[in-house]
Amino acid sequence: MKRKSTYLKLLVLLLLGISFGANAQVQVGFGTETDQSLPIEPYYGYTYSQVIYLASEVYTSGTITELQWYFNGNSLNQSNDWTIYIGHTSKTEFSSATDWIPVSSMTEVYSSTFTDPGAPGWIIFDIDDWTYNGTDNIVVAVDENKPGYNTTSDDFYCTAVTDNRGLVRYEISTNPDPNNPLPGTMETYIANIIFGGITQSCPFPTNQTVSGITDVSADLGWTAGENESTWNIEWGPTGFTQGSGTLISGTTDNPYSLTGLTTYTTYDWYVQADCGGGDQSLWTGPDTFTTDCGTYGTPLYEYFTASVTPDCWSNAGPELWLFSTWASYGAAAAGDHTPGGGTKYAWIDGSSGVSTNELLTSFMDVSGLTTPKFKFYYFSNNTNFPGENNTLTVDFWDGAAWNNLLTYAGDNADWLEGLYDLSGYSITGDVQFRFVVTEMPSGQPIYNDILIDDISVASCFPPTAQTETNITASSADLGWTAGENETTWNIEWGPTGFSQGGGTMISGTTDNPYTLIGLSSNTTYDWYVQADCGGGEESSWTGPSTFTTACTTFPTPFSEDFTASDTPDCWENPGPKFWTFSASAGYGAAAAGDHTAGGGTNFAKMVSPSGASSNELLTPFIDVSGLTTPEFKFYYFSNNTNTDENNTLTVDFWDGAAWNNLLTYAGNDEMWQVGIYDLSGYTITGDVQFRFIVGQMPSGYAGYNDILIDDVSVDEAPSCSEPTALLENNIADISADLNWTYIGLATKWNIEWGPAGFTPGSGNMITGTTSKPYPLTGLTMNTTYDWYIQTHCGIGNESAWSAGSRFTTLCGITTVPYFEDFDGVTYPDFPACMVVENTNGDAYEWVTTNSDALSPPNTARIQYNPSLAMDDGFLPEARKQPGEPAKKDPLRTR
Repeated sequence: MKRKSTYLKLLVLLLLGISFGANAQVQVGFGTETDQSLPIEPYYGYTYSQVIYLASEVYTSGTITELQWYFNGNSLNQSNDWTIYIGHTSKTEFSSATDWIPVSSMTEVYSSTFTDPGAPGWIIFDIDDWTYNGTDNIVVAVDENKPGYNTTSDDFYCTAVTDNRGLVRYEISTNPDPNNPLPGTMETYIANIIFGGITQSCPFPTNQTVSGITDVSADLGWTAGENESTWNIEWGPTGFTQGSGTLISGTTDNPYSLTGLTTYTTYDWYVQADCGGGDQSLWTGPDTFTTDCGTYGTPLYEYFTASVTPDCWSNAGPELWLFSTWASYGAAAAGDHTPGGGTKYAWIDGSSGVSTNELLTSFMDVSGLTTPKFKFYYFSNNTNFPGENNTLTVDFWDGAAWNNLLTYAGDNADWLEGLYDLSGYSITGDVQFRFVVTEMPSGQPIYNDILIDDISVASCFPPTAQTETNITASSADLGWTAGENETTWNIEWGPTGFSQGGGTMISGTTDNPYTLIGLSSNTTYDWYVQADCGGGEESSWTGPSTFTTACTTFPTPFSEDFTASDTPDCWENPGPKFWTFSASAGYGAAAAGDHTAGGGTNFAKMVSPSGASSNELLTPFIDVSGLTTPEFKFYYFSNNTNTDENNTLTVDFWDGAAWNNLLTYAGNDEMWQVGIYDLSGYTITGDVQFRFIVGQMPSGYAGYNDILIDDVSVDEAPSCSEPTALLENNIADISADLNWTYIGLATKWNIEWGPAGFTPGSGNMITGTTSKPYPLTGLTMNTTYDWYIQTHCGIGNESAWSAGSRFTTLCGITTVPYFEDFDGVTYPDFPACMVVENTNGDAYEWVTTNSDALSPPNTARIQYNPSLAMDDGFLPEARKQPGEPAKKDPLRTR
């Protein structure tokens, strides 16, 4: 094993007249990143690291005779005892902090103390020859064993990569064992390295440079990989993926002049050597550069949309200008000046000691403007110490000299406008504007923030502050504020999202506001406006502004089954607690399901209402003038299975002049209920509307009682109306009386009944009964049933089936002997028809349990409370001997 320095080897070989080829080496990594602890961390006592170098980076094979790392520091005198290992690996990255490559799979090629380099530069290690196969990746491990440590400024150059290709463990006093290393730190860096003794058949270029940068061009240079004279270049916007950029093949120019670039744009570029005969190097890069700003065209507008200095503006001074809406003191109420808001302003924070601070615009070409004008808005208001002000100075560069336009030190609660005609100046080139704030010589500058906004350079300024008023179903009044003093404008409008140039044009209108007609109801439109200043001079377009036309009155028949998951068109859902639309609800409403026949739609629901009357859902306006007997119908659901309180559903009807209450409901039912209302008895003076309001229960948790509505309709009342208000009386163990409400003269009905949840059409049918109420018999005790009813108005004239109703029969009387072992229930429940009494009102009552080993699987138990009388009980089923009266005896604790 070699244990002497490469420096000695070089000296001997030079004395023998032997020299190395300048390119008998391959470098991987050209970055200048430090503080990555690779290949070692000199600031700690000991280091063990592994770094993976890809075969695609080495790009050759052969015998490696030396390794080099670039040291960027002053001393390694406490970190210069290295053992180096090298090996092949199929890994491309480390997957975890313990994913070390076994050192047993590598070859130890160096172990010695080397001379402290004492200065930055490449450290060369003469290693035992190691043959690289050119196919696998290479792993290089460094074990630094000297117990001392150097400084934080002593480090090595590294290059950032995308994967975790570095793994390092450094310790203060414990030397890591390469044969059993503890978890390390993964790094997305590699240490820059040179593999000596191997060479690429076509070495890649190095030292990319960019010079001669203008707004549209740049000179790209590099150092040849060897002695090639032809190269390929790929370039594109920064971040582009190689292979998708612009390719320049076979250039012999170095440097290469790249033209056709865009002003103030950042580019990446790569270069590749072409050594002839199809032999090409690896790509070198990317290198990055940004083109100059150049001169901006006019008209130009700056509204300070971003929170940073605008592109190609200069922000200089001890206190930089800020871009936000966070000014304070008297300027806190200024707000964004830009019409419509949502942007920012530029400002100087007086509380920081403004000194003298400049904000300069980009250079602009105004030669194309007939009458160049400069406009901006500014704000200054010291409300803490009025009259003590910082000074705003605004100057104009005419191509040869600065000209003062404004010097202002004052207070005003409003934004002020600065408007300057530049046509009287001798403009000899590109122009520029600067805003300078100078701190007041004495007093309280901290209370006087200075703001500017909405900078524009143009001959014809665009309108601002677009408005829409008097919106109907087919028209709207479009308004704006004139850009200056123009009286003629152009408008372009169309469906929202249209591309300008593809809309409808209105040219040369002098109306402001302009009444736009011929629109479609419930439709969203965009529109733009442009000033026409005469003489062929027009401003830039302002917009889009967006509005939606009103809904027209809906015709009848009208129906809504809430197919979509948002508020239906032309319905109103004003909040503050909004109705939602889905087919799922919570708690007692979870089993309701979609009421619409066939399913597949949603219902409207109010979840956890807040407030007594602020949760409305309103239908569109509906024209019922064509109906002889208008009927309003809807279905609703409310079932609080958690507590004994309910939210309140109120349903009202607008008759064209006033609201009329139709329903106020706070209750529980396991089935959807129907509301059917004949509106012919009301005085209807116009279009009608309906509203559903949910008010919060007076106490308790409103979230347990979701309120649902579905299948809302307005139509001609049928000649045979369905029954409503289904109810059950005289419920016994095997019978119940069924009753209902009916509008009309019919005397026959059809009834369908069956076990709870049965599908209508599959139940037990009772046809043509004239009994009202109807005595339903032959039932089973303690069983839940559903039933529906239909009016029979004559042959072939039957109503729709009603909404369902649900009831449960009572417990029957059981004969003795009687036995209950509680094994037929799931603990802690009691058997059906047993009632548990918590007479003493404590936290304990009778339950069933499966934890009593004396009588498995279940027993009844109650926890003892020594503080209260133990008189809680449960009532078993009534039982009797044949011929004796029924009785129900409580079993109590004592």
